Amino acid sequence: MILTVKVSPGSKKTAIRRFENDILYVCVTAPPEKGRANEEVIGLLAERLNLKKNQIEILSGATGKLKRIKLPDGTIILPIATK
Repeated sequence: MILTVKVSPGSKKTAIRRFENDILYVCVTAPPEKGRANEEVIGLLAERLNLKKNQIEILSGATGKLKRIKLPDGTIILPIATK
């Protein structure tokens, strides 16, 4: 499954904001340098989806705010936006 995620790095707190128009909006406290924000996004998704970090892969957008992220097939993502 491919998930589109829009990330706002350098935020006051790490949180999933909403899921709208097939895009998951996420805020992370980490700055957008040296992959820190990407690591935090992967950690947040892994925690919320009960996955291991190595099961989540950024396919594109590693240096931008809009990312395409690969999740294991069968992963249900809707509940993570409502927690």
